Amino acid sequence: MIIPGVILGIIAAALLIGFGTFSSKATAKKLRWEDHKQRLVKIAALEAKIAPMRDAVIYGKDLLNRDIQSAFSQFLDQALSGSGGNKVVRQSLDFPPTISMDQTLGASYRKVDLGVIGRYDGMQALALDAETKFPQLCLDTYTIQRFQPTQNVPTPHLSFKVTFKSYTDGQ
Repeated sequence: MIIPGVILGIIAAALLIGFGTFSSKATAKKLRWEDHKQRLVKIAALEAKIAPMRDAVIYGKDLLNRDIQSAFSQFLDQALSGSGGNKVVRQSLDFPPTISMDQTLGASYRKVDLGVIGRYDGMQALALDAETKFPQLCLDTYTIQRFQPTQNVPTPHLSFKVTFKSYTDGQ
């Protein structure tokens, strides 16, 4: 009689421990499921915030992949032909083929070297317009020297050497 009682006691203890373990595991799973549902709601809210910005990211990538040489040359021709009283004359335009890496930003870039002759306000307007129309351009160096009058440019002007960094997306 003692042996069957002990066996029934062991079975009862095992069932109590099993149900307790099962109950705690079920509670833990319910909590994890509730956390998962909350994360899904947060993800949906974040996705709704990000969705309008996707077009801007695509536009930015397209902008960085744009052929800077032809686009900048066309821009410069249009800007210089319409400079009016702030006459600025192109002296040189060079696109060195080297692609460098900006360690600070972790981005690759090409240089755009521009040389112009003209008045200071005309050059400032040209540089501002260039950086507005080409947001991937960043002014790197800006050198100003007095330009002596010549037959083509009879009045004293300034000679500008400007170097822009044209950032790319690295592809």
